[in-house]
Amino acid sequence: MANSTIGESVGSAREEYQKGEGLAFGEYARQETAAWKTYQETVNQAWADYKKVESPAWGNFQRMAAKAREMILGLIENKEE
Repeated sequence: MANSTIGESVGSAREEYQKGEGLAFGEYARQETAAWKTYQETVNQAWADYKKVESPAWGNFQRMAAKAREMILGLIENKEE
């Protein structure tokens, strides 16, 4: 009789443990998913902000390089004359 009661208690404890473990894993998965989503949103925003700055900066650099090239060619032409 005592074995039966112990067996039932162990079975009940195992069931409770498994329920708790399942709930804990579900909560972990939800938090991990939310953290991953936040991470992706942050990276995407940072990339978008970078492109907003990088694109005009690259255009400015190209314009300045073209002006410098023109100035150098002008100096070379003036020196040859």
